[in-house]
Amino acid sequence: MFDHELAMNALNQVSRLVNTIIERTEGVRSIDDFLCAPSGGMLLDAVCMNLIALGEATKNLDKNYYRGVADLLSSNTVGGCDAYEG
Repeated sequence: MFDHELAMNALNQVSRLVNTIIERTEGVRSIDDFLCAPSGGMLLDAVCMNLIALGEATKNLDKNYYRGVADLLSSNTVGGCDAYEG
């Protein structure tokens, strides 16, 4: 069944991760800021790790959605009505 709490947690995580990426890369104007600055490599690593976490959170949200759709399709009722009623 679709888990609203799980979905909200995943969406909140996505929001936090996107905001973190935006905040940490505020001063980045070009790829050289990652490659030439002394702390650029560490910032690039941090951004990449956040992008990986963002992908995982999105994947969990996707799994939850499809689980809910599968539950809905596997039941005989849709919207509280018997699917086979004419």
